Amino acid sequence: MEIENRHNQSGFSLLEILIGLVLGLLVIAGILQVFSATSQSSRTQEALSRIQENGRFIMEYVKPRIRMAGRNNGCAIDLTRTVNHLDPDGVGYVDTLFDPDEALSVWEYIGTAPTAGADYALTTPAIAGAGGADEWENHLGEPLPTILASRAIAGSDVIVLRYAEPIAGVTACNNNNLTRRSLNVNIGGGCPSNTPPNAGYNNDELELLLPQGSMLYVTDCNNADMFQRTNNANGSSLARGNGTGQLSPGNVAGSWSTIYDENAQIFTTRSLAFYVGISATTGEPALFQLNLGNEGLLSDPEELVSGVENMQIMMGIALGQVVGYYAADNAAIDATTIGRLMGLQISFLLRTEGGSAAESNVDSATYDMAGITVDPIDDYRLRKVFHTTVAIRNGPVTVL
Repeated sequence: MEIENRHNQSGFSLLEILIGLVLGLLVIAGILQVFSATSQSSRTQEALSRIQENGRFIMEYVKPRIRMAGRNNGCAIDLTRTVNHLDPDGVGYVDTLFDPDEALSVWEYIGTAPTAGADYALTTPAIAGAGGADEWENHLGEPLPTILASRAIAGSDVIVLRYAEPIAGVTACNNNNLTRRSLNVNIGGGCPSNTPPNAGYNNDELELLLPQGSMLYVTDCNNADMFQRTNNANGSSLARGNGTGQLSPGNVAGSWSTIYDENAQIFTTRSLAFYVGISATTGEPALFQLNLGNEGLLSDPEELVSGVENMQIMMGIALGQVVGYYAADNAAIDATTIGRLMGLQISFLLRTEGGSAAESNVDSATYDMAGITVDPIDDYRLRKVFHTTVAIRNGPVTVL
């Protein structure tokens, strides 16, 4: 019987095992490195895709609203005889928000206008400081209304657009008194001479379409009046009451600009502001819209897109045969030349919500925004500028 000699059996030596372990660790490290790089690239692409998606949304949302800014209300002519009945001394009244001649206003943050050879350095996004409303200026040298200055971040421009939206089927009816402080209207079907005032509808329907406090516009394309409805659902007409106890801003006493009949159309008016503020949810800068109206404020600010760090706007003014683009506080734009407003150049700087040295390099770049070079804080965020030029479809803001 042959006995196996165990001393002749061979195996891996300690050195071979150690070498195998090292090679295995190198392979695992390589796999982990590839996985980490792939994950980082995926996160970067996802962040860039989110910026691209947000930028595209901003353009699709803001551009048509800028195009529609104006007050011709579907009329073929400019309404140069608009009577504004709103009380300029009423609570919440701001001329640049409610005046019919102010269909579009841009406020330039002082110090951000294009200057040869100068960059504007952004700081940590924060609401305007001690200067408050005076840190912005429009073409008339007016400060930004407080309701916006208390929300907008320093270093970014602000724009307010005004609209008149028609109420289908609502016309004036049997208003034969210039001094009467209410307007009889008819909903659906006009006002035949043999139809009593307000026939064919109930007061609840009128209140639903034009609730108490609405800012209204009535016009026959030859004359126009702007006022605030002060009566409630029990009223069968549109009253423009004035005096103590009325809504804010309320109306002043005065006559209608003409006797309106069934050829006159009723519109609601509103002002829509766009500004960069701070998100209460994330603490990040974001693009907001604010629907301005009754008492200067119809609704809470609505956050449209997070990660919008800055907005810069240039106004295109036709001087002679050439359209030049200027900051809103430029001396070339005044109460006269604003009537030659042809369009806007607008830029948005978007950034990712976070970043680290492990994920990206320090962003020390500068960005061209509507003629000004913006220098953000050097951090690890990814950024991209979205720029567009928008024509003002409804013609001049004011008439020369």
